[in-house]
Amino acid sequence: MFINEPFGGIIAGPQGTVLAAVLRTGTPLTGRQVHRLVSDRASQQTVQRCLHDLVKLGLLTVMRAGNANLYEVNETHVAIPSLRELVSPLNLLRRVIDEALADSPRGVVAVVLFGSAARGEATPDSDIDLAVIADGIWDDSQGLWDAVVQRYGGTCDILQYTPAEFIEWTAAGDEAVLQTIARDGITLWGETPTTTSSR
Repeated sequence: MFINEPFGGIIAGPQGTVLAAVLRTGTPLTGRQVHRLVSDRASQQTVQRCLHDLVKLGLLTVMRAGNANLYEVNETHVAIPSLRELVSPLNLLRRVIDEALADSPRGVVAVVLFGSAARGEATPDSDIDLAVIADGIWDDSQGLWDAVVQRYGGTCDILQYTPAEFIEWTAAGDEAVLQTIARDGITLWGETPTTTSSR
């Protein structure tokens, strides 16, 4: 999945972008309001065409409100619960990690997403960078890697630190990757140890 794309890239292009915007707001929107939400990715004309197609698919309903059309999610459509789950690739990654650690969480303190995916800059070629903060007991990085690659897709890099290493090295400011994790990281599982950088 592409972590920075609506629906992880499964529903590609402007139609996925428009559907994600309407799903996330939870309120009726005019075509212009939808366009404002996605103007960096689709023209007004493209948004209108996508809204029309989504109504034809039954995913959205439309009603007149003065001179405008109001679009909202058709909550009775059979696909909506699944689409709501897919709309956030980050939440899906959290679920994959939760399930992967369900059998062997012993010693894991936190799993942190970092790098381009955490900064919102990932491309389809980007990998999933994870930092696992765990004591010396945990030794299932291969199992976590397998789960992410097989169940989420793409490639994955895993770095592992003990809580003491993470705190000490981050505070010292000597490890650039730890500075990136501390600055941009998104905790996907557990609780990241608190650090105070010396820089």
